[in-house]
Order: sequence, then C-alpha cells, then structure tokens
Amino acid sequence: MIGSIGGVTEVQEIGTIEGDVYSSPLIPATAHEPVCVLGAAAAERLGIDRVFASERIWAGNMWCYVAGILNPAVLAPEIDSSVLVGFPAAESYLGFDGNPSTIYVRAQTSQVSAVYNLLGATANPQDPSEVDVSQPSAVLVAQADAQGRIRRIQFLSEAVLLALVGGAAGVGAGALSTAVYATAKHELIVIPALA
Repeated sequence: MIGSIGGVTEVQEIGTIEGDVYSSPLIPATAHEPVCVLGAAAAERLGIDRVFASERIWAGNMWCYVAGILNPAVLAPEIDSSVLVGFPAAESYLGFDGNPSTIYVRAQTSQVSAVYNLLGATANPQDPSEVDVSQPSAVLVAQADAQGRIRRIQFLSEAVLLALVGGAAGVGAGALSTAVYATAKHELIVIPALA
C-alpha cells in the first residue's frame, strides 16, 4: 500500500530476528545455506572486506553464503551492523514471522512532506498512531547545518590565531632585525614600546 502513495519512488522493508553472527562456526551445521548481504560495519567486524566465491558466515545457527557487502548507509546507519537475509529464507530457516518491523521509503523530493503525512495511516489503517515515522533526511540536513556553523566558527578561530601568530612573528622579526642592525653599527638597541 505504501508503494501506491503518490510521490513514493521506492519501498523496502526489513524484519528483525535476533541471533549471533560469526565468521566461522563453532558447531557443524547441515541445513541448506541461505544467502545474505552484510552491512558495512558487520562485514568489518567479521573481518570480511570483499566477497569471494563460497564466502560464508555462521548466522542464527546456520551457514549463510555472503552475496555482497553494502556501502555505509548514511540515511539508515542501523543497517550497517546488520546481516540481511531475504524474507523467504528468513521464514524457512530463521523462524521469521513474515511481518516487517521496519519499512524504508524513498520519495520524490517535492513529495516528501505529503508522503510523510500518509505513511502511518497507510501502513496501519486500524491504528496509525502505532506507526513510528521518521525522516532521516531531515536529520542529515540539521547535521549539515550544524557542521556548517562549526566550520564557520573554526574558520574564524583559525583566522584570529593565524593573525596573532603572524603579528607576533612580525614583531619578533622586526625586533631581531633592529637588534642586528644596531649591533652591526655599534649603536644602542632601542625599540619603542609603542612600535
């Protein structure tokens, strides 16, 4: 139903299953191996930096062939530490109930507000208030604004510091050259405090 909302360009859902994941098994398994995709952080923790033929991990008490590794998910960082298995394999081998726990939606930029307002009622018409709708792109915009402010403050701080260091170096170089000149001419070294 969410895919039929005007402005929605893409919908993906995931469900949550608890289980430990290891890069090698401690217990032999004989079940048919499903296929998985690793989040960026999960792959790093497992010591997998690229996928080789027959690359497997031990997840949820079974072998899973690794089909790929995701790039870091900027809009959904929780995916980075996940192991993603298709719904049919999750239902068959991991006891998944088939109900998504999270749905990811991509919408046209001009339609984000309209889609946002319709998501709760579309996902759960009987009780829309039970649906937690978030807009990670808004968080990214706020973070970018904050970083922009910090960069402007950093720029000003660096400019003031460089001006002070440059001024002190100039005064020091002037005093040194005056002292060298006065010494070479056998004159008294006098540097007025005002200068």
